[in-house]
Order: sequence, then C-alpha cells, then structure tokens
Amino acid sequence: MRCVNKTILMGRLAKDPELRKTKAGVDVCDFTVVVNESWYNDTTGVQESKALFMPVVAWRGLAKLVRDRAIKGDIVYVEGRLGKETWISKADGEKRSKISLTADEVVYLGRGADGMFNDENGTEEDDDFLPSID
Repeated sequence: MRCVNKTILMGRLAKDPELRKTKAGVDVCDFTVVVNESWYNDTTGVQESKALFMPVVAWRGLAKLVRDRAIKGDIVYVEGRLGKETWISKADGEKRSKISLTADEVVYLGRGADGMFNDENGTEEDDDFLPSID
C-alpha cells in the first residue's frame, strides 16, 4: 500500500525567514507560517478561533528565494511534506522533538505577490496559480 505525505498551508509569516548553511554548505531557510482557524460555537453562540504556528524549512534554491522575497506578515501558500526532528537537549539531557513542514513549493500571495517558486531545478518559475483569499 502506498502512503502519502503532502501538506498544504496558507497563512502569514510569523517573522522574517532566517537563512543558514549546513556543515556541507547547503542553504536552509527556516520560517513559521501562522494558520488561523475560526468557527461558530453553537453552544455558546460565539465565534471562536485559534492559530497554528507551523515551522517550515526550505532547502537550496528555494531557501534563498524565500529569504530574499518574504518578510514577516506576507501571506504564503506552502506545499510540502511533514517530518519529525528529534534531538537531545543540551540544557537538561531530555529527548525533544518537533514536527515541521519541508517546503516543496512556496507561492507568495501577500505584498508583492508575483508567482510560484519551485526548487526542482533550483530555478525560479512563474505560475498563474494564485489561490484566492477573502
């Protein structure tokens, strides 16, 4: 049986993306997408909401594009794969883990939105696909 690991998020950047390099010199960009969810609570009669802060990692050419183009508050559409990182804390020796999204594509929908960036060839590609947001 085949399994599928594909996630799509659309939200705002919580802070400016941060670019770093691995020990091997590969570019990695870390950023956080805030996804808001709201619903009407039938019991209380009040509209409620909550925010999900999802860590996202972009690699190589896509990492540079995100760092160069995106800033805090931009609306982005991200497609990628969920992954789990595990490590031992230096502070207390406890095992820690976090789930993050490894980006395959990032579409800029906010300020200066101008298309899709895909790192399959490490090049920039424009695309007419811009999901509408209200």
